[in-house]
Amino acid sequence: MVEEDIEFITFDGDTLTKSEFRDEIITKYRTAELDGLTKITDFSIGSEAYHLADVMASYILEHRELIDLNYRMSMIHTAEGEFLDNFGDMAGVHRVGSSASTGEVTFTRLSEDTSLDIIIPDGTQVATIDAISFIVDNDGEDLVIGAGATSVTANVLCELEGAYTNVDPNTIVLVLGDLGSLVSVTNTAKMVDGEDIESDDDYRARILLSPYEVPTGSLAWYENVAITPTDTEGNDIIHDVKVERGVVGLDADVKMYYNPVDWTDTTIAKASLEELFAMKEYDIVGITIEYILATRVTVLPATSSEGAYKIALILEDNYSLEMVKDDVVAKVEQFNEDANISIEFSPSSLASIIENEIDGIQVCHIVLQNGSSYTEVIEQTDMADDEVYHIDMTDLEERIIEARFNLDIEIVEG
Repeated sequence: MVEEDIEFITFDGDTLTKSEFRDEIITKYRTAELDGLTKITDFSIGSEAYHLADVMASYILEHRELIDLNYRMSMIHTAEGEFLDNFGDMAGVHRVGSSASTGEVTFTRLSEDTSLDIIIPDGTQVATIDAISFIVDNDGEDLVIGAGATSVTANVLCELEGAYTNVDPNTIVLVLGDLGSLVSVTNTAKMVDGEDIESDDDYRARILLSPYEVPTGSLAWYENVAITPTDTEGNDIIHDVKVERGVVGLDADVKMYYNPVDWTDTTIAKASLEELFAMKEYDIVGITIEYILATRVTVLPATSSEGAYKIALILEDNYSLEMVKDDVVAKVEQFNEDANISIEFSPSSLASIIENEIDGIQVCHIVLQNGSSYTEVIEQTDMADDEVYHIDMTDLEERIIEARFNLDIEIVEG
């Protein structure tokens, strides 16, 4: 019978085995015997000396594994579990814990006799066939299927935590206790909000990319924390923020101007910020925050008292205006999405992006049309600390023109 060896791979990639340590021990004993330091000579398999060497090798291997483990756990890139939590705690980034699912169930009386009330006590337990249990959570108040009624809906909270508690519709079917003889139960919708504890890999990524590379409570800290919320599909909610602190006359300690990703419903962005900074890991005691929607400043309006703003293009041979219009519109949309609070608007930057990143375009200029006269727009537009630029997208396709440029930058539509 061949003895199975034990091995492990070190942090540096070396493979250590018990047999190597055992052979090294035996070699040292044999050297010691030659030097007259020991009389042990029998190291055949099964001998007492061999067994002793094997035990010592096991202890050495375990000790080396412990050293290697401590080394791994002392490095953020390889730390796991509570060791990774220690890194997060020092950085001010806390692991997202697991949560229980919630939802609604409907209790329905079993008897056709509806003359009597049936009380559903708060805390009543219900469950799935595979023993995922929920309790009625009605803020301490009992529910009643009143006389004449056949059913009542109740909020429930799972007694367990994890994503697996988000059970499918019509799977909560058991009423635990004596109440089960009076009513049936079911959930017409899937349970929601059950989450697994954050994995080491996800948590490590948050620590490494965390805003806490700057001191907690600093302006940069607030700005970096504020852009972390995401929606249920993992999309960003806040594009960027601008923070003021310690300004005389502020009603709050921190004034935060926010630039939402979705400007069609800006209340979602504000609510996400309020929820974020109410969390214990981000709620600095004694600090209040005022959330203010950034002011959106329209640049390059479709029309103004000065004329109409257009995007004038010189195209390469074999390209038509219709072939590039969609790409230009997409670039302008992206330019809007990339706009940050207080960052100046540069017409030349927009023109350069269109010119260099879209096939078929040789030259791009942003121009102002006044009657039959065209003037290139080159002046930058500064934004205040609470402002973010926005290019007017109204009828943009019609405002993209093909043109010929002369030395005076006067433009004639082609």
